[in-house]
Amino acid sequence: MGVQPGNEVIVPAWTFHATASPLFQLGAVPVLCETLPDGNIDPARVAELITPRTRALMVTHLWGKPADMADLTGLARDRGLDLLEDGSHAHGASHGGQKVGTFGLARAFSLNGPKPLSGGEGGFVLTDDADTYYRILTFAHYNKRARNEIPEPHPLARYAVTGAGLKLRIHPLAAALAHDQLARLDACLAGREEISAHLIRGLGRIPGLEVTPLPEGVKSSWYALPSPTGPTS
Repeated sequence: MGVQPGNEVIVPAWTFHATASPLFQLGAVPVLCETLPDGNIDPARVAELITPRTRALMVTHLWGKPADMADLTGLARDRGLDLLEDGSHAHGASHGGQKVGTFGLARAFSLNGPKPLSGGEGGFVLTDDADTYYRILTFAHYNKRARNEIPEPHPLARYAVTGAGLKLRIHPLAAALAHDQLARLDACLAGREEISAHLIRGLGRIPGLEVTPLPEGVKSSWYALPSPTGPTS
């Protein structure tokens, strides 16, 4: 997305470090933003952190529960920021009928063992922006795929053979495993929802334990049961 040294990118303070650590490779500055009790980034605090150096907003849908995308997309649009999603817990989740991974400029998902959609390891990126797609190819799929798909007139075509020196592409077997499961993802999520509802009823009878509720129109992938003090499963 063209992040330059010195640019700031707002990231949630509660997430796996890989949400923010790639920024150090780019010489950019991760700006930690407080989260709500469910672990998702707080739109009100995001607005307080925007400076003239802010280039983008990275949103993690923690534990499979989508963040408040209505407020976050509006904020990014109004302040001229690129919006990125870390959907590594939230395959198939949705907010207001729109699937996680269809907001913003680009969205990254991982596929390791316990994820709702698993290939054993690896991950994928979604984008409908052509320039962003060619940048992804340069980082992850240089040589054959980059040579085949980056148009010759594009500035990145000259780097198609060598890329950026980082070969980050998924192993073909992991991709095949995940692709095969994709058609069954909704059924898998329905099973997770049923199990989660059973656990929530049981936990509700234990004093001092609670699971953060889902707002109207929000559908979780139930990677874990988020509570105000951390995941319960």
